[in-house]
Amino acid sequence: LIFGFSLGGQRTFFENTLIRLQEKKPVRLFEDEFRTPILVNNLAAALLELAGHSYCGRINLAGNERLSRYKFGELMAEVMDLPKVGLQPGKMADIDFPAQRPADCSMANSLAARILDTKLLSCRDAFEWLNTHAIF
Repeated sequence: LIFGFSLGGQRTFFENTLIRLQEKKPVRLFEDEFRTPILVNNLAAALLELAGHSYCGRINLAGNERLSRYKFGELMAEVMDLPKVGLQPGKMADIDFPAQRPADCSMANSLAARILDTKLLSCRDAFEWLNTHAIF
């Protein structure tokens, strides 16, 4: 789950959640779908460093914690000082997806954390970074 602001104008999951929370509108987020979210800016910095690195092989570039989308929304609201009134827990089973979706797509980033100088941020750190660097 890569999160941040879109450059192309099509709203991201993060932007849609942010707007709905700001407007105190309902936002249903799965509490049974897990990811290791990473801020797009942090991912870009890690990719640029990796491009010039001697490492060759597979590597996971992901955030530092496994979170449900619901916990992601709760943390986002807490750190970014947004109202939590619209947050609603949901279940993947409640949605009829056209294709099956895995419930857990979290990844371990220990190799990347060990070989890169770029610190892979926790969601809390990423939201705090957005608070000081983004205009919203």
